[in-house]
Amino acid sequence: MSEKPDLFPETHWSTILAAASRDPERIQEGVRRLCETYRNVIYRWFSFRVNPETADDLTHQFLVKFLNLQATSEPSLSFCRGKERFRNYLERSLSNFLIQNHRHASALKRGGNAPHVEFADSDFSSPPVSSHFTIDLGIAREIYSKVSESVISQVQAPDRRKLTAALLKWVLQPGDSPNYAGMSAQFHLSVPALRIALLRVRRLHHATFRARVAEFTPQEQIADEHAHLIGLLLKYGPDTEPEPAPVANGVSDPDTLTAGPGTP
Repeated sequence: MSEKPDLFPETHWSTILAAASRDPERIQEGVRRLCETYRNVIYRWFSFRVNPETADDLTHQFLVKFLNLQATSEPSLSFCRGKERFRNYLERSLSNFLIQNHRHASALKRGGNAPHVEFADSDFSSPPVSSHFTIDLGIAREIYSKVSESVISQVQAPDRRKLTAALLKWVLQPGDSPNYAGMSAQFHLSVPALRIALLRVRRLHHATFRARVAEFTPQEQIADEHAHLIGLLLKYGPDTEPEPAPVANGVSDPDTLTAGPGTP
């Protein structure tokens, strides 16, 4: 199994920023790709605030509007300049979009005009919800899932692929270890060989996860961002999201919005 992670240097956010002065479209394209990459995260965020059917519609509407905005405006996004993290910028954009959408719908029912809310530059933030799900946790889980798939895909032999999938359950807990005796019998490998295999899987998963974080994080913030996202996975688990609770009337009340970004 190769230990070289699936890296794409041109997607490193610092590289995109460095090229922005010569080619502003690089930032626009980078933002578009990030939003498309994390479409499932955006849908999950909406689904904790509106009913599932509305969440799917809002996800599509948000991406169309957001990507059109990137295509028609200068790349002056605050997170692009290192002043704001991508996950904070995205969650703020989603909150403002939800407010704007709800107010517009309410105004149409009253026969009037909806007050305008800037798409990503106001002081509104996420609606408080009972779940701990946030963009942070959603991105952490999405990266973990994609990285795990990437690690498994790099293994050619079917039996080794099954072993890698089994070892991935232990990549987040360096202090823990699997039942080596049971796995030794299952995969016909010695315990020392299993220990080495687990170490390799952990190293590859860690390097690939960090590379994914670098896709939307300036160089000087990568270590902190990586540690933050791994911390969320250790606290809440990589794949244990609860189902969203039903939301009355299919949309959250914007009057319940509070200032300050929501955190788990």
